[in-house]
Amino acid sequence: MSYKDIKALMADLKLVHKAPTEKAASVNLDKFEEKLKTKYPACVKSWRIVRAAKF
Repeated sequence: MSYKDIKALMADLKLVHKAPTEKAASVNLDKFEEKLKTKYPACVKSWRIVRAAKF
C-alpha cells in the first residue's frame, strides 16, 4: 500500500468502524469498496470478512 494512500484509506475505514449502526457501516463499507476495489482488492476483501464476523 502506498504511503500517500494511507491517510485517505484510514479516514474511510474510520467511517466504517465508528458507524453508529450496522446499516451505516455497510453503506460506508460499500463506498470504501467503490473507491479502492481496483487498487487494493485484498484490503477491501479483508474488511468485508471482518464486518461479516462482527455483525
